[in-house]
Amino acid sequence: MLLSSLSPVTYKQNMNKKARIDTYSTQYDIDFVVADSKVTLNDLRELYCYDDNTELDDTWNDCSACTGTVKRKEDGATVLLVHYTKPSNFVSSGDDLLDLIDICAHEATHVAIDIYNIVSAEIDTKNQETFAYFVAYIAERIAKTLLNK
Repeated sequence: MLLSSLSPVTYKQNMNKKARIDTYSTQYDIDFVVADSKVTLNDLRELYCYDDNTELDDTWNDCSACTGTVKRKEDGATVLLVHYTKPSNFVSSGDDLLDLIDICAHEATHVAIDIYNIVSAEIDTKNQETFAYFVAYIAERIAKTLLNK
């Protein structure tokens, strides 16, 4: 595999709720973060902000999954954040599985393209393997977080 990942980190909001935020590294020295539906907008605001240090706005709650570039408050690093907001318990069959595949493929494509834009890389349409493996790596990590694996 071309890529390596950091060990997932579980963020605990309080005693009654266990929210999961996993951080993964990429070969481009830019992390992407996946937050499950138990992570609230206020949780995210504690950890991340926009590049201009403004607070994350309500658009992070407007759809079932959102992806965007943010700054990690802890160290100022630019990261790609995927936040899944729709409550669910994914299972490995039926419509839930199809929803999971859809979300992972969709958001992974956003993450990969955003990282390519940040590092000024281009998608080579004549040699797509590198990009395809990168998207697959990201999609697998998103699924890992959403499935709580």
